[in-house]
Amino acid sequence: MKYQVISMSWSKDVPMGDKRTVVPFANGLDMLSACRQYANERGYKLLAERADGHVALYWNEAGRLVRLAIEKAD
Repeated sequence: MKYQVISMSWSKDVPMGDKRTVVPFANGLDMLSACRQYANERGYKLLAERADGHVALYWNEAGRLVRLAIEKAD
């Protein structure tokens, strides 16, 4: 199965959220490690994470709530 990392963030300007693929599917790529690396490289602060690590909530440097999730690629 193919997976990718999706970012969803909210702000007062975009109350319905801004959803985008931040780590596309790549054969052999460990998506859990890629997701955590993406967050660390951007200075995100972890708020909560699902037990399997496939969904996590962060604060970014601008104070926006960011959800990173590993989802099936189309």
